[in-house]
Amino acid sequence: MARNILDIEDLWDRHDVWDRLYKRYKKEIHDSFYPHLIDWKVIEDEHGKYLQDFLGSVMSIMPSGKFYMPWTTNQTQRDVIKDSAFMSALEDVLDEYDMWIESGEGDPTDLFVCARLIEQSIEPDFDFDEEEENDGDSEND
Repeated sequence: MARNILDIEDLWDRHDVWDRLYKRYKKEIHDSFYPHLIDWKVIEDEHGKYLQDFLGSVMSIMPSGKFYMPWTTNQTQRDVIKDSAFMSALEDVLDEYDMWIESGEGDPTDLFVCARLIEQSIEPDFDFDEEEENDGDSEND
């Protein structure tokens, strides 16, 4: 039984479509997220240092495969709903890991995953000068 185009449009416009897409995208992102993040680079800006890894181009990541500009006329309501649900799911998954998404400076269609860089200093548990002094005292005894 073939569906009427109007029936498909009505189904698509139902309120729960965004929620179902969001849940599906969130699961897909969770299931495939970390294996792709293997080439972290340290970035320094006016706020300090952080880690960044190239996620991909908007055209290859977003469900619509489109990059929207104010004058764009080739997007549909379906594209906007799918991309909105996907980006919300991606941002929520990243937020769970204290990460965020940035677009590229040179190419705004590039997307990068970013994470805080936690620098740890390694400090000795003891003072070397005290140890040397104690070693010297024990030899004289």
